[in-house]
Amino acid sequence: MNELNKYVFTHRVVNARDRRDLILRKDVTLDPEFIELWNRITQRTRYRVSFDTDRLIRLTAQAISDMPPIYKTRITTELYSQSMTQAGIEGQQVSGGVREINSHIDLPDLLAYLQNSTELTRHTLVRILKESGRLDDFILNPQIFINQVSDYIQRELHSVTVKGIQYEKIGGSVYEMHQMEEEAERGIARYLSNLYEVQNLDKTLYDYVEYDSDVEKEFARSCDNDERVKFYCKLPSQYKVDTPVGPYNPDWALVTENEEKLYLIRETKSTRNLAELRDKERDKIACGQKHYEAIGVDYDVVTSLSEVLNG
Repeated sequence: MNELNKYVFTHRVVNARDRRDLILRKDVTLDPEFIELWNRITQRTRYRVSFDTDRLIRLTAQAISDMPPIYKTRITTELYSQSMTQAGIEGQQVSGGVREINSHIDLPDLLAYLQNSTELTRHTLVRILKESGRLDDFILNPQIFINQVSDYIQRELHSVTVKGIQYEKIGGSVYEMHQMEEEAERGIARYLSNLYEVQNLDKTLYDYVEYDSDVEKEFARSCDNDERVKFYCKLPSQYKVDTPVGPYNPDWALVTENEEKLYLIRETKSTRNLAELRDKERDKIACGQKHYEAIGVDYDVVTSLSEVLNG
């Protein structure tokens, strides 16, 4: 139960009357603290990737070699008899079994499919498949083989890509503030069950902060109540960093002042141990780290505000 309480269930039934329109506080967007922060974090970047193809082939071939066995397509049949008794309908299995399909199967174009899903060259794919020693499994169950091999290749490809990624600034390209203002003018309605009501309205952009987990809710409350936090905001969904594994939308932008004033980007998670996160989450965080290094902004993953202020 404690583990479940970390998360907010977004698909449960809610009362439509519990919706609130988020109000953008335009006076805050004119505050020097916010303007300085926004100017620091809005620089756009582009990335380029370099990796060792031989290393990719070696790692991917080993991963495919170690994947679970693949079996022929099987059909399971079960036959039941039903009877009506005073207690109700009763059923009893009278026969059943499992049989493999041994008829001739038209094999799909393995290389074409993998090339389309991974964007690797046919030469590289051939080397991976040969070195894996698992090509015989393709005959047993072509579709399962293609799906699993594609997943393993993409996983290893993302890993080596992220490790070899480099970001550079795009001259004259920034995230525009007017996009946030236009969204606010159209109306931003959210359910109260996912909103923290701000107490110190001069410290953030909206009168409510939307959160996706209890960790985020507590982080918003802490930022709101700690005088060392001069400004904080949950970054809008339009604010994204390009990565090879999809757009990355970091959690928080902050201005803090303890011994000195700091302008920060922070990602909140229930753990600082990145090995416990999903592969895609971990890869996006790694790319985010490289992006913010390129534009000179302090970035980190934290579980609480105390790690920001005392870490």
